[in-house]
Formats: sequence, structure tokens, C-alpha cells
Amino acid sequence: MKHAETQSICQLHERIRKQVRKKALIRFPDEGKRRAIVCQHALSIRTG
Repeated sequence: MKHAETQSICQLHERIRKQVRKKALIRFPDEGKRRAIVCQHALSIRTG
């Protein structure tokens, strides 16, 4: 997968995370950990 594609996926999920920031912070207090989980989830959907 190209780096640019990975970035665009992260940017898309960044918007979603902002919408559910309070819930997300409760479930995943660690920003880096949450980012990794979200990105892995997105990649699994794309490469499925």
C-alpha cells in the first residue's frame, strides 16, 4: 500500500475521531494506541 493512501485513510478517520472524541478518550486514553487501532482497522477494510 502506498504511503499517501495510508495518510488519506488516517485523515478520514481523524474526522470520525473528532466527532466521538469523548467516547474514544474513555475507551482508548492513549492517543498513539487509539491511532494504531483505528489505522489497522481501516487497512483491514481496504485490504480485506
